[in-house]
Amino acid sequence: MDVHANGVVGHLTPGATLPSSQITPSSTNPTHTRQGFTGAFRLVADDVQQGGALGRYAAQALKATDRGGDGLCRSEMITLSANALGDEAAMQAAGSVGPQKYLPALKASQHQGASGHVVFDEKGDRKNAALTLYTVKAGQRLKLAVIR
Repeated sequence: MDVHANGVVGHLTPGATLPSSQITPSSTNPTHTRQGFTGAFRLVADDVQQGGALGRYAAQALKATDRGGDGLCRSEMITLSANALGDEAAMQAAGSVGPQKYLPALKASQHQGASGHVVFDEKGDRKNAALTLYTVKAGQRLKLAVIR
């Protein structure tokens, strides 16, 4: 059977995401959007973005230093890291179901999603992606911060 897909939304892990060009809601491996595929998009912060945001949070909110003693090392954290947007809306905007026409429309699209404003950079990564940090105290989950 000959099957042709004009787009894929999904795959949660890098193992399934990396070999394909698609929109991923959760894969954080930076390689996904750095392979040069015009159809690769990410809705969450990648590992590099997360590492930088967590390093800044550790330094600013937790007063972590590179000197040690507090159990955290900002430079190591940064070094270690070195509402889905549907194809249908982009296809409607482009007036075509062909990837060569709707993928540029998808890359140029912007919308308000469940996690905030969604807009993509030139690689297909979400710009200004946020991380929400939580802690558990007395059996209750509490939000610590939203960092970028």
